[in-house]
Amino acid sequence: MSQENEEKLGEIEENLEKILEKIEIEEKKTPEQLEAARIVKEAKLAAKKAEEYKKLDEQIEEHVKVFQDPNVDFHGKMQQLIDIPANIKHALLDKKRSERLFSAIPLEMFETAFDPANERYATSRPVLIHVISFIVQCTSPEVHKKFKPVMANIVASVAPRDNKAEMNTVVYNDMTTIVCTWADERGDGKCIYDLLRHLTTHFNAQKMNLEVGQFLLCVRMLIQKVYMIAPIERPESFDNRMWTIGILSIVRRLLQERPEKFTKDLRQLLWDVISSMTRVAGIGWFNIDKSFAKLVIQLNHTEMQLALIDAHNPDVLQFNRNLRILET
Repeated sequence: MSQENEEKLGEIEENLEKILEKIEIEEKKTPEQLEAARIVKEAKLAAKKAEEYKKLDEQIEEHVKVFQDPNVDFHGKMQQLIDIPANIKHALLDKKRSERLFSAIPLEMFETAFDPANERYATSRPVLIHVISFIVQCTSPEVHKKFKPVMANIVASVAPRDNKAEMNTVVYNDMTTIVCTWADERGDGKCIYDLLRHLTTHFNAQKMNLEVGQFLLCVRMLIQKVYMIAPIERPESFDNRMWTIGILSIVRRLLQERPEKFTKDLRQLLWDVISSMTRVAGIGWFNIDKSFAKLVIQLNHTEMQLALIDAHNPDVLQFNRNLRILET
């Protein structure tokens, strides 16, 4: 054995002895000593947490001061905004602290950053989208709805083609959260349809590296939002260009890869998307590709058989879900 290995072995043995000594000491402690040790440990953790919150509150006030200071130029404020994800611990941000921080951000900052004619902050847009996604989830509508006027430009900024910023699944996941939260008025449907186009283009380009779960979750949320907003939109405003074909091509690829190799949750998501698309786009969705319709019918029949394979404990929910798809 080399000298180096002998030294490493000796170090391991020494550490092991120290661990065993600690265990032996713990075993010899009385219940009173153990309780006292627990109280001391909890006090230290509480003190550490209090220190973290104190630091967070100081950081929030520093950001608020910059956002509200007329003497700080626009670029200085923008840099402070872009640095939020790196500098602020999201896990410690409760609703009160979130509203204090984000309500201080001027709307003008997002309007300028997402202005199609202004490319200066193009590469920073994914970070800003992540910030907005956090805002819509962690603040009241009174706070986050202030930024809704930029929704259309934010959606336009995630078009995959000729985009200076790197588009990834996180961006489209954040965008889905933003649009599904804000789209609740007549005329908002366009933002949903545009995002569906950009999203399906992105996921279609992933080919064999398709992030199946994220694709299905995003599409299901957006299609359900289409269905919810349809009653207040004009029928002629329904825009199914490209995204219906995009979803069909991805779903067909997933079905051809034998969905039985997916987890039960992924298969449920897949059939939820098919069912939702049929409900929104009608039977005409299947007419886009006759072979796709045949594939859906065949595999849906297989899903129903799988739901009944256990005669003593059939999966009634799965059976009913897939039965409704055929009825549609």
